[in-house]
Amino acid sequence: MKLGVNSYFLHLFEFEEGLRFARDHGVQRIEVALLGEPSRKYCDMEKLLADRDALRRWLDALAEHGIEISGFTAHGEPLSSNPEVVKAYSTYFEKVCRLAEAAGAPRLIVLSGIPAGAPGDTCPSWIVDSFTLENRRALRWQWEERD
Repeated sequence: MKLGVNSYFLHLFEFEEGLRFARDHGVQRIEVALLGEPSRKYCDMEKLLADRDALRRWLDALAEHGIEISGFTAHGEPLSSNPEVVKAYSTYFEKVCRLAEAAGAPRLIVLSGIPAGAPGDTCPSWIVDSFTLENRRALRWQWEERD
């Protein structure tokens, strides 16, 4: 078994410093977070997709520290009730897939987001209790009827 870390938790360090810190603490794998601005210092997705040399240098830096990629984090809101949010996530997810393939990452780590609780809702609804009839109806709609 190899010890890993999500790069998001290294964002207080600059890239090389964070890799040294991780390596010095026994980390051998990194889950590369692509979660907005704090993630860019560990993986600037746009830059790495646009520049193969930058991608090679980035992969070389990981290898020099004995750290391999365990996967890319591609969290988002694909189940949002807002179509614009869903469309933006779809575009983002496609980019993550292209980068993961180019970097040879073995997996993607994703979250589905939270759907609305009923037709026409705009607020996400995470049903954690199925004891009431109302909650069971909402769960049934989320799982069986929602588009």
